[in-house]
Amino acid sequence: MKATRTQTNTNPQTSSMEQQLRNAGLKPTLPRMDILRAFRADDRAHVTAAELYLEFQRSGNAIGIATVYRVLADLESHGIIKRVQIGNGKARFELANTGRHFHIVDVNGGEIVELADQVLLARLDELVAQEGYRIVDLQLNVYVQPV
Repeated sequence: MKATRTQTNTNPQTSSMEQQLRNAGLKPTLPRMDILRAFRADDRAHVTAAELYLEFQRSGNAIGIATVYRVLADLESHGIIKRVQIGNGKARFELANTGRHFHIVDVNGGEIVELADQVLLARLDELVAQEGYRIVDLQLNVYVQPV
């Protein structure tokens, strides 16, 4: 039987991540902690499994590609991250608790920017309500080119 390592630390961010995982019903293993820490870093929104794996390899973290996929599936099924489809058909992931927003995607460079324009979001709510519905999830991608 494979032993599962767990992370125990007094660092406030680590304690917060451990609690988030436990609250979701997940054990705070090192791979889960490492991947969640990567998502909490400012520059790691909208990442693919392959990008996470390569980042870990470059930093000397021995986490395997199968573990990355398994942990992403665990975090997604427990509502910690969500899958977003942006552009090229590759599944990308972002933290699930980032609030309502939409994505601007640079079709030339691939940069993805999150925007949360409250006026636009309110207008979308109004338009949907006029049709007799309410928005339960929002994934809006706007594809752009520099001018």
